[in-house]
Amino acid sequence: MKKTLTILSILFATTTFSQPTFQASIGPQIGFPVGKFVAVKTGVGASVELAKPLNSMGVVTLNIGFVSFSTQSGPVVPADLGFVNIRAGYRTTAKLGKPYIGADAGLVLFTQDFTSTSGISYGIGPGYLLKMGTASFIDLSLKFNYNNRKWDNRKFNWIALRAAFGLNFGGNQKGSK
Repeated sequence: MKKTLTILSILFATTTFSQPTFQASIGPQIGFPVGKFVAVKTGVGASVELAKPLNSMGVVTLNIGFVSFSTQSGPVVPADLGFVNIRAGYRTTAKLGKPYIGADAGLVLFTQDFTSTSGISYGIGPGYLLKMGTASFIDLSLKFNYNNRKWDNRKFNWIALRAAFGLNFGGNQKGSK
């Protein structure tokens, strides 16, 4: 019995304390329209992401972000298109210096000029956590973003390039490298 308790204690300590308690990152993102949207310019925005490592192989995430697009000027008054996403997801690794695949799903608030509506949104794509210091990192990601809202009777999707500064909180910082 004593041996079993010792083994369980070691397993608990290595899985709990070798990873940070949570990670937080914030940074800008650029949105590249996908599809037949020649009238839409590249969008700009920002996002905040919180991540809770489950173990050395996975992380649960909460991402809140926005992207704003503008239409080209022309005979029609230009319209601004905005998307505010609130999504929860999963990332395949918590380790710094390693590539990952992430996916998330949630709600989107779509705004066009002064009107708004909500819908469903999801994203999927690769990323990389680049170690900066003992408790800091850069999160570089490329994510395909889908939503069920339409603009000009067409679905509006984009690819987001995100570069965010992040911090690890809690746990043994040396184990999260």
